[in-house]
Amino acid sequence: MKEITLERLPATVEELAAMPQAALTVPEEVAALTVAALARFPENQEDAVRMLDFLRGPRPLNGTVSKRSVPGKRISDAVIFCRIFPRE
Repeated sequence: MKEITLERLPATVEELAAMPQAALTVPEEVAALTVAALARFPENQEDAVRMLDFLRGPRPLNGTVSKRSVPGKRISDAVIFCRIFPRE
């Protein structure tokens, strides 16, 4: 298993697309960016969905995210763990 280090979590799809891992050629890097996009969900669902659409390529999400969102429930309730290690 390869360890992936992100300098910071992206807040927008533009920031995500500018990251070196956005080449989407290494499965572990795509997984790390997916977790980063999901981590954005509690703060801004629209930005998170845009980032997930970018990662999915020509197959955007089909709308089930918004249909399954329930007021008062947040995706962070499902416990998403992200670790960011600063470069030394």
